[in-house]
Amino acid sequence: AAAGERARDSALLLALGTPRRHLVRAAAAEQAALVGLGSLVGLALGALIVRLIVPLVVLTPTARRPVPGAVLDLPLGTAVLLAAAIAAVPLLSALLGGRRRRDVAQRLRYLEEM
Repeated sequence: AAAGERARDSALLLALGTPRRHLVRAAAAEQAALVGLGSLVGLALGALIVRLIVPLVVLTPTARRPVPGAVLDLPLGTAVLLAAAIAAVPLLSALLGGRRRRDVAQRLRYLEEM
């Protein structure tokens, strides 16, 4: 439903004369905000889970907790790089998806039939 509504709004804005690049930028900015927020929340929850769970599941061969306790090394640079690589996919999709040229009148007729 949201995709149909977005397509209808985009077609209407194109028919009213809004430049296509403005619509692509708006869609990319919205995707960037959503992906950025999701990445930050995911990184924070992942780091929290690692800090809480890993010390509880690391055991010695005799099934005891190690003394001294397990040392966690969560490299921030690697985690951020991985999150950026994962975030690039939806952002590229938003940017490349807006590059298709379609006839505005045909697009409006198609959306009205839906």
